[in-house]
Amino acid sequence: MIEPYVPCLCEQQKDKNIHDRIVEENRQRRIDNNLSQADKLLLKSTFSADKFPKSEASRLFRDYCNHWRDTNLPRGTGLYIFGGVGVGKTFYASCIANEVAQKYGNTVKALSITKAINDLFSTSDKSGYIDELAKVDLLIIDDFGAERKTEYSNEVVYSILDERYKAQKPLILTSNTDYGILQNQRKTNRVFDRVIDMCLPYQMIGESMRGITI
Repeated sequence: MIEPYVPCLCEQQKDKNIHDRIVEENRQRRIDNNLSQADKLLLKSTFSADKFPKSEASRLFRDYCNHWRDTNLPRGTGLYIFGGVGVGKTFYASCIANEVAQKYGNTVKALSITKAINDLFSTSDKSGYIDELAKVDLLIIDDFGAERKTEYSNEVVYSILDERYKAQKPLILTSNTDYGILQNQRKTNRVFDRVIDMCLPYQMIGESMRGITI
């Protein structure tokens, strides 16, 4: 009778190492694919590189990520992160984007408001472009309010926000514009009204972080 072949422990460990490497490579490939649509400049920062991990902002944004799939968090709840220049708005938005993509495997798109407007202006398939922005699991728009205030830009911004709203997908905006301005003008500005409906506000206060080594 021929005995079945049983690999030795060293061969079993070798096979396990190969399997684990393949699993990790596939996981990383999925993450890279989820972030492939994002502006890499906006996604260069992670919570592991946070120089102020005990700050209120850091704790709040980590908590937001931890409750990403929490049923107690209303579907589509986003963030409006506002404050002065260089206080870390884009840094923490980037941290959230990376955390969502790597921890939960969700798709992320991040871009500046001016890039969104310029991209939409130059594309022939405007509805298709807006549909793509509406489909990703998390959309991050940097420098909201820095766009030129024209009728066209207002229509573009509203269209993007409205499609996210209807899709009940979360949106994170970073801005230098005080949240109080949005509240005061929401009755006459439908863009601001939509932002208030979709996003929880958080004001970042402090000195500029620019120039600080992270």
